Amino acid sequence: CAYTISIQTGCVDRAGTDANIDIFFSSFQGRLLPFYNIDNKDDNFEKCQLDTFDLQGDCLPNEDKICRMIVQRDNSGRYQDWYIDWIQIIGAGDGPQKFNVDAWLDNDNRSKEIDLCNG
Repeated sequence: CAYTISIQTGCVDRAGTDANIDIFFSSFQGRLLPFYNIDNKDDNFEKCQLDTFDLQGDCLPNEDKICRMIVQRDNSGRYQDWYIDWIQIIGAGDGPQKFNVDAWLDNDNRSKEIDLCNG
């Protein structure tokens, strides 16, 4: 199935990153949608930038919806820290699910989880 993932990098000083980014979404029924080393050949994840990625992943049943996200970065590149405003995913037949991150991924916290499954 086709998915569109949009990521808004924050507008704070040094918000952008050169690190490799992985995102894992999961559904109410526990299905996992992993996306590794997200890249669209542009200079992604720069300060104040909105990046959009058209990706393929497993299809979810119509009655199942994405409700959880984990985003993580590695230590590659010259600038690894990253400030994320939000991440949104739109799937085949599924409306947008937006995750407000508003957080740094840095050496102390290289991943961020947001769980909307329970309310």
